[in-house]
Amino acid sequence: MIVVSSAFAYVSVQNVNANGSNKNALFIASFSPDIYGDNISGGNITLVNPSNKNFDNLQLTAIVDDSPVAVTNLHSTRMIYVHDPRNQTMPFDFADNFTEITIEPNQTRSIQFTFAYPEITLFSQHTVKLYLSQNNLGDVINGQSFTILQRKAYLQILVYSSIQHDNDTWHEHFNSAKNRNEYVNDQPNFFQKSNPSRYFPLEPNSYNWAKTLNQIGENYFNVTVCNNNTFPVKTAMFSGGPSVDGQSYLASALLNDALQPNETCVIPVSLLAFPAYSYASGDLVSNQPVSSSTQSESGVYLHFPSDYQGGAETMAYLIDSQLYYGNYNQSFTRSGATGSYSINNGDACVIINGTIRNDYSKDYYFSITANVYNSTNQKVGPILTADSPQPGFTVTKVSSNSTGTFEIQIRYDGKDITSYALLLAFEPTETAPP
Repeated sequence: MIVVSSAFAYVSVQNVNANGSNKNALFIASFSPDIYGDNISGGNITLVNPSNKNFDNLQLTAIVDDSPVAVTNLHSTRMIYVHDPRNQTMPFDFADNFTEITIEPNQTRSIQFTFAYPEITLFSQHTVKLYLSQNNLGDVINGQSFTILQRKAYLQILVYSSIQHDNDTWHEHFNSAKNRNEYVNDQPNFFQKSNPSRYFPLEPNSYNWAKTLNQIGENYFNVTVCNNNTFPVKTAMFSGGPSVDGQSYLASALLNDALQPNETCVIPVSLLAFPAYSYASGDLVSNQPVSSSTQSESGVYLHFPSDYQGGAETMAYLIDSQLYYGNYNQSFTRSGATGSYSINNGDACVIINGTIRNDYSKDYYFSITANVYNSTNQKVGPILTADSPQPGFTVTKVSSNSTGTFEIQIRYDGKDITSYALLLAFEPTETAPP
């Protein structure tokens, strides 16, 4: 059992234009994770009530990677203004504690929650399903699903150097402008050169204290790491601790470019002794959102393609979507009417994530496709999604009057997408496509 504590932050209340959508369906318009270090500490959801109905006594629960989650310790924050001793008005976040969620007609609430246990790391992809319940589990929102993309990868530590002791990197000088003696880092070692902003001139007492606490970069060792992944990373970090002197440390390498697969780099670490445990990691270059100039789609009913039923409008309502550049994390093959295709782990791709609402009266499987265009107005394709049975579309099942998420993957090594349009490939079905 994963236990989740939730901090509910009330951000805004605004009118919602339902645009002809189902006016009785409460839904989560967006979800974004909160990041703390290498872990996902919680998330923020935007809860929308497009109806004329008041919802109260709602319980929020979740499933993370198929493990049930309990949500406790609810509170909301609101901005109040107080007067300081100088009679100036200052903003202040005020917390209201409660045990259940309430949302009024035609309102939007931004809600924050935190994961208390266990750690959910950024080193793998996660699926979060959120439920809002009034009388029975999921009777208001029945497991709306969101994907948290992998953001970090472990790197291989190859070797530690011996510990370097450089005692001739700081020297005392007279500062005529300040009329005092100062110690200046005028002969920096490798570690000090990699962290130049840390080492500004110090007056003698401060220098002696900093030297005693090993804060002036005289003692360090180098860690050589290798990117043993199939994809590049844009940072190289070393985390370790505690050493025999009780210190823990986080260090990084200066990278001019991304660290490519099988490339190595050196990370200098300012410790007096080697840590008891350590690991190296890097931030993924992939899975980065495209620039805001790329047109995204949201708040519309999806249509069929123009050559199918005349491009008629469907009852699948697109709540939001976002296009990313990324890489496949597995190898697979797909065959269909358009041919046979093979994907290798690490191949570049375009990823489109989105949320739809099923405004039909039945539970359906939806086959979602996309027209994606690059800077030369060429259509990018084919769609080859790891979790989809055939080329050309991805599949998601959504209950009636509920919401669900989808992901489309398209093999493409460019980063010049200018526009995309989402469509239903064909009629929704009550059974999964073959």
